[in-house]
Amino acid sequence: MTIQGILSTKLVGYQLSPMIEQISVKNFKCHRDTTITLDRVTALIGPNSGGKTALLQAAYGLCGLVNKEVGKVFSGEMALDSLVRNWGHEFSIGAKGSLELEQPWEVTVTFATSAFDPSQQRNWRASIYWKWQDQSGSQEFQGYLSGLLPNALTRELGQAAILRASPKMLSQPSAPDEIPPKLSPDGGRLAAVVASLILSEPERHRAIEEALRTVVPVIKRVRARQTYLFIDKCQPKLFYELVFDTVSADSVPAHAMSGGTLLLLGLLTLLGESSSPQLVLLDDVEQGIHPSAQRGLMRLLKEFAEKYKRQILLTSHSPYIVDELDAKDVWVVATDKEGVSHAKRLSEHPDAERALSVLTTGELWDAEGEAWVIKDHVPVEEVNA
Repeated sequence: MTIQGILSTKLVGYQLSPMIEQISVKNFKCHRDTTITLDRVTALIGPNSGGKTALLQAAYGLCGLVNKEVGKVFSGEMALDSLVRNWGHEFSIGAKGSLELEQPWEVTVTFATSAFDPSQQRNWRASIYWKWQDQSGSQEFQGYLSGLLPNALTRELGQAAILRASPKMLSQPSAPDEIPPKLSPDGGRLAAVVASLILSEPERHRAIEEALRTVVPVIKRVRARQTYLFIDKCQPKLFYELVFDTVSADSVPAHAMSGGTLLLLGLLTLLGESSSPQLVLLDDVEQGIHPSAQRGLMRLLKEFAEKYKRQILLTSHSPYIVDELDAKDVWVVATDKEGVSHAKRLSEHPDAERALSVLTTGELWDAEGEAWVIKDHVPVEEVNA
C-alpha cells in the first residue's frame, strides 16, 4: 500500500478547508513589503541571504500563533528583536484566503516596540486585525489566536510544520519524550518518530519505506532499535536509534548513511504522520539529493499536496526542483543594493512566454538569474549620493 493510500484512510469523511492564498510581510527581516501568493506547491528561489527562509519563518510564526503563545513561537532564532528589519520598531505578518463558499478572509499580526535603547530590553506588543464576511476585529494580545478568531479562521490558518533538517540531527538517537513524538524543525527526534510508527502504525511505516525506495532503491528496510544512554550518572534512559538494511549491508547506522537519504526519510516521515499539518515548509529541499531523485521527490510532493489538499512552500537552489513546477508557482527572490528583498513570479519575466516555449522552467531561471527582479530599484549609490 502506498503512502498516499495509507494517508487517505485517515482522511475519509474529513472536509479540508481551502488553501492559504497569500502571505504578506512588512519590515520583516530583509523584507520591506513583500507579498507572495501560494498554490498547492510553491517554490522560492534565489541567491543565499536573499530572503527566502524569512518567508518560511513568517508563515511558520503566523500559523504557530494559532495554538501557541507569542513567547513560545517567537524565541531563539525567531526572537522578535532579530526579525524586525534594520532594528526598527514595528513589523507585521499577514495571510489571506477564502473559505469553502469563497468567503474571503484576512489575518494580520503586528508587533511593535518603543524606541530602541541599547541599555534596556525591548518590550514588544502584539496586536491582531482580522476580517471575515461582514465581521472584523482588532485588539492587542499576549496569548494565542484560537480564542480571538472565529472558529472558521482558526481552522483556516491551521498549523504549519517546518523542516530545515541537518544530517547530524536526523541521525541522532532520540527519546520518546512525548506521545506521539513529533519531528523537530532541525530533524531531531526522527528515530523516536520512526519507532512510534513501527509500533503503532506499521502499515504507514511500510508505506514510507516504499516511497523512500522509489527514490533510493538500495534501501530495503528502515528500523529503529532500542538503546540506553546515561543522561545523568545514575539513571539510564531509553532512546531509539535508526538503522538501515540496504542491498549491500544490514544494520547500517544512520550516521553512516548519506545526508540526502536521511533528509528524504525525514521529509516522508513528516508528510506521513497521521496528524499531517495543513502547511509544510521545506528549506533547501534538495540538499544532498541526486538531480534525478529531486525530480522524483517533487512528483511525490505534488501528488501528496493535490490529493490531500495540503500546501507545501519550499526553498531551493536547484533547477531540477523548479522544472517540476509551473512558472507561476515559482517566486524569484533577490536583494537590491540597499539590502531589501523583492519577489516576483518567474512567469513575470519579460520574456517568459517566449522563453518557456523552448525552455523548461528550470532552464529559464538558470539562463536569466535574478537580476531582472530588482532591475527597477534604485541602487544604494544613488540613494546615498
